[in-house]
Amino acid sequence: MKKLLQISFLFVFTFASLTTFAQKKISNGKVQFEITELEGDSPQLAMLKGTLINMAFLGGQQKMDLAVMGGLMRVQTIMDSNDPTNPKILMDMMGQKIQITDAGEEFTDKMGAGMMAQGDGEMPDFKITYDKKDKKTIAGYKCIKANVQGADGPPIEMYVTKKINPENSQFQEMFKTLDGFPMEIKIKAEGIGITIAAQEVKDKIDAANFEVPAGYTKMTMQEFSEQMGGMMEFGG
Repeated sequence: MKKLLQISFLFVFTFASLTTFAQKKISNGKVQFEITELEGDSPQLAMLKGTLINMAFLGGQQKMDLAVMGGLMRVQTIMDSNDPTNPKILMDMMGQKIQITDAGEEFTDKMGAGMMAQGDGEMPDFKITYDKKDKKTIAGYKCIKANVQGADGPPIEMYVTKKINPENSQFQEMFKTLDGFPMEIKIKAEGIGITIAAQEVKDKIDAANFEVPAGYTKMTMQEFSEQMGGMMEFGG
């Protein structure tokens, strides 16, 4: 179980780092993604297939909401472009509700970029090429293929659309020249392959979705890791 939770967290925050913010256009809506394919040696990976991930956006705010293993674990990440180094991380795990209070740059380096960062923790520069002949319609949106390659990191395959472009900048900072919003992402690293594809798009969401509900116990990242038996430690 501990190994599965480690895999889950590595995926959750890598996906969050890939999809947090894109180019300006649509400012209110939600995209629901699903884990459609998983590759890897661990038989526990099969438990993650079919997991749904909701990405909501409203102006400069974005929220990722992911529940795995039949709701045994739920992670919500709320980010605001006006305060990008202070994301709100909410954990619902085995009956406990926890808010991580120091989910800043160090936390993002450790978790969000874990599959992609270079040895010094810096994000690499990416070369992005497009295959406009390779097209897909995903959740009703026409997409073209984008191949993303860092100097040292794993290749990433995406299908992107220009019709969905939430406001602001972390995604732009990571992939400075990517033209569009990813509706399908395929990445393979550390022996794990994951494909996430959009299933549904809604063009309106209420601001209440970005508020932290009552009932969460505040903890530091270190306190949370110690309570969970060190499962958040990924080495290095």
